[in-house]
Amino acid sequence: MHSILTRRLYPRLPSFRRQGTSWLPVRTLWLTGQSSAPTLHDALTTCRTQMQHQANTPQSIFPKFWRCDCILLVVSADYPSPDLEQLPQWIRQCFDPRVFAGGVVDRVAMANGSWSSGVNILAHVTPSSNATPAADSDSLPFTLFQMDDTVMFRRHLKDVQVGRWQRPHRYRRLAEENRTMEWARFQTVSQADNAVELPTTLDHLQRTSRPPAFFLFADHEPYQIVQKLNQQFPESNKYGVLTTATPFLNGRPYTLFHNDGIQSNGLVGVAFDPRHIAFPGQIHHPQLAPLGTPLAIARCRGNVVLEFGKDNDPRTLASLLRTTTPVYQDKSARLYAGILRTDNPPDERAELGVYQIIGGDPVKGTIVLDTVQELQPGQYIQLYHTPPPPAHTAVTTSGSCSDIAVTLRAIDSESDSMDANQGRHSNSSTNPRCFGAATTKGFIYGQHALDCAVPESFITLDIHSDFS
Repeated sequence: MHSILTRRLYPRLPSFRRQGTSWLPVRTLWLTGQSSAPTLHDALTTCRTQMQHQANTPQSIFPKFWRCDCILLVVSADYPSPDLEQLPQWIRQCFDPRVFAGGVVDRVAMANGSWSSGVNILAHVTPSSNATPAADSDSLPFTLFQMDDTVMFRRHLKDVQVGRWQRPHRYRRLAEENRTMEWARFQTVSQADNAVELPTTLDHLQRTSRPPAFFLFADHEPYQIVQKLNQQFPESNKYGVLTTATPFLNGRPYTLFHNDGIQSNGLVGVAFDPRHIAFPGQIHHPQLAPLGTPLAIARCRGNVVLEFGKDNDPRTLASLLRTTTPVYQDKSARLYAGILRTDNPPDERAELGVYQIIGGDPVKGTIVLDTVQELQPGQYIQLYHTPPPPAHTAVTTSGSCSDIAVTLRAIDSESDSMDANQGRHSNSSTNPRCFGAATTKGFIYGQHALDCAVPESFITLDIHSDFS
């Protein structure tokens, strides 16, 4: 009788294996929580209750059985400023995580497949009976790092730049400075010099046997930071949320959380074991329809296509635009271009991102893309348009039903109806174990840390909920 009661009250802990002089757990858990409660504190309490049910652990003994290693959190910009300022303290009280990172977004994913206001939490826990915890942060399974404009110098590549003339005597000084300038740092005339240095807390990750995976929360200008991440960790998958601006909410340009602190710009990231990812995900653009076949770039500079290849007749493209995009005549159509890799066969070229055409005239063979990528002659681009009404397709992941679906989505900043931005998941399925964020700024994905802000585009990756 005693053994039966014990099994009912206390769930069986995972088995352990010996490694060196310490005992390490064989399995760990990823838990999720979602809530749209009207107050932020109540939402966190609801998330905690959901996580306790997923871990099959009574509330009274949850902290004794499980230790929270990492919490990733997204919260919508609907809660009052005082609550957001107290969020790190409440997270510490509710979960006491070793690593906490998060940000403010426009909408969060709910278990019923909808996007709405609220809180969404993704937490990693391990058995608290691990007798010998790591002595230093370098040995922890999760590494937190943060960077803001107080500790780094970065160029804002998409902000409006204003040129200035120099005084005459300044040109003489410039001539002397040019003789000692490190010209090797300037690879092209269209790429800015990158002086960003990554935190030293990431140095030990370069000595690991497998490249880590990254999850990032950033403001609208993460490009030079992720460029450095790409240089030092070229084989690592990087996923992230470009958070929503919050100046009218709490006076901060952006609101990013890290452990017990809040920062107003820059980036907060977590590096973790890539084996947690069951399916790395694939980008989807359900609202886009291709226009014709890929076009070869003959001349370009930076993000500007100056001329298409001779085989691409602009008159054919003009006819195609008028036929498939009636609103193009009213200048109200949105056109996009997908940059294609040139090292793949023509029928298997992978896209290096899809970006809105913000200038030029495709009919005349010149376009300007909303990207910081530098185009190259010989590359191909695929033009897209948004046919009315948008196409909606059901997309499913390759993971099992027990995996956690992490979805990152871009929503329309110019939509007059919030119904479109509060709609259901693109796969419209109910999943109690989900984590997701939707913002008008978009998201980051893949080994190249590509950015995507195309409305209704999304990527879903699967994480092992029970990791052994």
